[in-house]
Amino acid sequence: MTRRSERRAGGAVAQAPGIRPHVVAVVVTEPAAAVPLVTLEAPGAEIAVVCLRAGAKEGRAALDRALAQAAERGCRVLGAPRILGGEGGDSVAALLDELREINPERLHTLDPDPVHVSFDETGGTPVYDEPAGHADIAADALAAARALQSETGEPLYVDCHRAKADVRLGAASCLRHPAPVNWLVAGFDGRLTAFLPTAAGVVRWFQDLPDGTAWRGPEPVEGPGLLPGLTVVRDPHGFPHLFALRRTRRGDGGVDVEVVHAVQYRTGQPLTPWNSLGGPNSGDWRKGREVGFPTAAFDSAGNLFVFVRNFGHSISYRCQSVDGVWTAWQHLGAPGSPTTSSR
Repeated sequence: MTRRSERRAGGAVAQAPGIRPHVVAVVVTEPAAAVPLVTLEAPGAEIAVVCLRAGAKEGRAALDRALAQAAERGCRVLGAPRILGGEGGDSVAALLDELREINPERLHTLDPDPVHVSFDETGGTPVYDEPAGHADIAADALAAARALQSETGEPLYVDCHRAKADVRLGAASCLRHPAPVNWLVAGFDGRLTAFLPTAAGVVRWFQDLPDGTAWRGPEPVEGPGLLPGLTVVRDPHGFPHLFALRRTRRGDGGVDVEVVHAVQYRTGQPLTPWNSLGGPNSGDWRKGREVGFPTAAFDSAGNLFVFVRNFGHSISYRCQSVDGVWTAWQHLGAPGSPTTSSR
């Protein structure tokens, strides 16, 4: 068992052989919203559900069924859902208290920046089919998770569940911020570095010696406000380039979500500062917050291309040429279509 799970006793469910338990906190607005997140949980998880409010009777019954099914497939349920008691108070502080008690290794919550379904031309605002409270509780859960990781110094991994995602397609397809694929890279000196996104930003581990068994880490990579996803690509010289999304509160109550980029030139040494690449719709924060998670690649000439989903549900990109100059965001459209991203 993991160190965290060893602290808990009682109510155990038999685990499948070879499955390593891990503690998961599911943080949502009400019980009905927790059902798909619990449904996606793999065998071996120890699940604690935290809800902002009690919700409707039907939603509570649906969550009870989902938790019972999770127990049948080898999960352990850590008590009844915890209810914070409504809205209006300091939900970040209340969530932090719950997370301190649960001490999870992973946190599942909702989408802090859901995708719109239509646009109100008169008011000039996006229209969503998700309750506004879902995005709010997700943002509060992220803030509480960052605070807990800062207190404990232990990585806390976070998954934000995309609104309306189809659970039949599997957990990976439901993530708002995907986990990195190329998370392990070799430096020019032969030492490996592993990068992973957490609640408090990116952390890394690196080898003391090439081909050695001694590693250092987890070590935080500076970057306040990073959302829990990461893309890592190597340039033609072998240096790892990191891409993420950074979410920052605005003074007017809105949020800015921007693409950011950093590079590691020497294993174990500080990365470059996170450089903002903005976003294809950064002129309007209501549109800009929906930017898709960046993916990136180098072409054979060494030019770097960064791609994201834009507000219009198509693809935009920026290019950094080999001389270091970035283009503006451009729309990747069909031949003859406009070259600038728009709504």
